[in-house]
Amino acid sequence: AVSGLELTLEELALRKIRLAGLALACALLLALLGRPGLATLGFAGAVWAFQAPDLEVTRAAAARRRAVQRDLPYFLFTLAVLAESGMQLLPALDHYARNAAAPLGREVRSALAEIRMGQPPGMALLEMAQRLDVRDLTRAVGALVQTMEKGTEGLAAALRAQAAEAWDRRRRLAQEAGAQASVKLLVPLVLFVLPAVLAMAAGPAIYAFLTQLGP
Repeated sequence: AVSGLELTLEELALRKIRLAGLALACALLLALLGRPGLATLGFAGAVWAFQAPDLEVTRAAAARRRAVQRDLPYFLFTLAVLAESGMQLLPALDHYARNAAAPLGREVRSALAEIRMGQPPGMALLEMAQRLDVRDLTRAVGALVQTMEKGTEGLAAALRAQAAEAWDRRRRLAQEAGAQASVKLLVPLVLFVLPAVLAMAAGPAIYAFLTQLGP
């Protein structure tokens, strides 16, 4: 559920078995044909094929968490603005869900559908946060549910404060990502670019020195 893939555990297990079985069959065929080297690669490929669906789910879950983290400030800011205008929470959530195509918007639509079927709003929102598994969203939803239980009087102020905190968090994450990118760029710069620049700068001097040493 965290990855957002429409894939049950049974379907995931079946995909793992199919991929590994196909790779294993190819490895056995190569072994029978007298190609032991390729057969060994085939057996290694069978191991990788068995793990590949898990890696796909892990990557999808990480991408979904990043998308939710990126959209969280806008989500809270939208709810805050609508609440300040006098709109109740559920209509505000519906307004956001109808205008958002991101994973967070889809999960909000699912939570609203559960609420329409009779589930308490607080429980539906907490389960949504649990499915998405994003710490900042879980904390924001928990605070939102507590505010709802006390009444709707301080809802707009609470949403505004959470939105400001989410924007600050997003800004810090962007700064950290920029700093990490600078460090990552330093290695190829030192290994590839800097030697080429030094060679171009020192090349004429070295050539002149070698020419003077010649007969």
